[in-house]
Amino acid sequence: MSEFLKGEIGILHVYDTSAYKPIACITDRTLDKELNVIESQTMCNPGEVDKTPGTINRTASVSGLCVDTTSAGGDTAKASYDALDILFEAKELCFFQYDTGLADTPSQFFSGYISSISETATAGDNLITFDAEIAIQDWYGDTDPK
Repeated sequence: MSEFLKGEIGILHVYDTSAYKPIACITDRTLDKELNVIESQTMCNPGEVDKTPGTINRTASVSGLCVDTTSAGGDTAKASYDALDILFEAKELCFFQYDTGLADTPSQFFSGYISSISETATAGDNLITFDAEIAIQDWYGDTDPK
């Protein structure tokens, strides 16, 4: 029987000056990969559509609960909306580590730009949340570029 994986095991980290910091507290994350397929018709193969692989487009997104990561009483070992927003505003190329959480599956590394970020705060007993989209620039696989 197959053992199903829980979403809580995969953690996304962002590189911050000297180390990868976990993005806290993630409630949802995605990693999307899409292969652009080039279609063509030639006289060499009449009546058929030939397909060849083109470029790969990768994006990632992360949602979470905002936590205090300031040096005045917060958890400076983690990154949250505040750190991601600084990187977004700087239009800085960011480096990420996706920890699969599986013992025999290595972490995956990529760089990219935070292409959108939002924060939601509502009255009452609701916690402040954030969402961020990452346009992946380079995929390093299991090789840490840092």
